[in-house]
Amino acid sequence: MKNGHEILVIRAVWIENLVHDIAQSERLTEFDPEARSLSYEAAAGLPWFITGTASRWSVHAGPGGACTVRIH
Repeated sequence: MKNGHEILVIRAVWIENLVHDIAQSERLTEFDPEARSLSYEAAAGLPWFITGTASRWSVHAGPGGACTVRIH
C-alpha cells in the first residue's frame, strides 16, 4: 500500500510444547475496498529460519447474506 500503513499483531508460536510470544509487524501491500481484498507481508519479528511471509485475503458474497473469506 502506498501509504505504508503497518499493523502490529501478537502471535503465539508452539515449538516442542513451549509457547513463545513474539511481536511481529505486518505491512499492507495492497488494499482494494471494491474487490474486498487485501494483501500483507511480514515486516519484522520472524524467526531466523523464516525468510518472509505474505498473505492475500478476499471476501465473497454468499447466499442469504452470508460471506466467504478466502485466504490465498
